[in-house]
Amino acid sequence: MSILKPTARAERITDISIRDLNKLSVRVILLDVDNTVVSYKDKAPIEGCLEWINEAIEAGFELFIVSNNQSRERVRLIAEKFSLPFEYLALKPLPKGFIRAFKRTKCYREECIVIGDQIFTDILGANLAGMKSVLLTPIEEETGFSFKVRRKLEKGLRKKYAEKVPDISE
Repeated sequence: MSILKPTARAERITDISIRDLNKLSVRVILLDVDNTVVSYKDKAPIEGCLEWINEAIEAGFELFIVSNNQSRERVRLIAEKFSLPFEYLALKPLPKGFIRAFKRTKCYREECIVIGDQIFTDILGANLAGMKSVLLTPIEEETGFSFKVRRKLEKGLRKKYAEKVPDISE
């Protein structure tokens, strides 16, 4: 298996089937922030995200925010909107942030799933940490140079995975 290959894919977090997450034998959901639960420039959750998170909690999942964002304040404000614990400055794709989050649970790595929009941070980091992953389509295009380079590199992989990775949408 490629270390860049996600376990599953979906357009948006709100499209992910909670029932199908149960089928993957996961108990912990680790969420990216930017372009996953909020747009890159915004602090407000995308439409339906709060309801999806509440549904996941009601279904028995533990959820954490794991973000590379350097601003503790930004990540804290977003995590508070969902009443979720968080890790910021996670240094993804290094597994350190994911491991810090999962160690706060009573689960195994194999019972964790990372949901995010970037192959070279979220998906690679999940695979390096021994966790499952869901690759989302970014909510909006980022403006920074490094994002543009990564998105260009991801383009071919996304096309390949669209054919080979199961869609976990409802």
